[in-house]
Amino acid sequence: IKPLKKVTSDVYYQSCHFFSARTHICEQYQTILTSSTYQPKFEYEGEQCISALLSTYTPVFLFVVLISSPLSATIDILIVPLIAPWCYSNQQTHTIAKWMFF
Repeated sequence: IKPLKKVTSDVYYQSCHFFSARTHICEQYQTILTSSTYQPKFEYEGEQCISALLSTYTPVFLFVVLISSPLSATIDILIVPLIAPWCYSNQQTHTIAKWMFF
């Protein structure tokens, strides 16, 4: 982040030059030129912006990948084989088994 200089820009806008009281319509427009000056609060260079995004979102992305992948794999490997036979054998009598087997 670096301090910035004031920026001055030309601004063109149109204004009604002749308004008809009879028809209530602007019949002639004129273009007016004025200048506008402002001072930006800050400016990022491209490298700073990319660095900020990467440093913010990389840890979140890695955390989600590391947590979600092993968790679903663990459930598939350890829990499903234990529950599947029970669900299959009890699907006619237990509501939970019906729901899980379906």
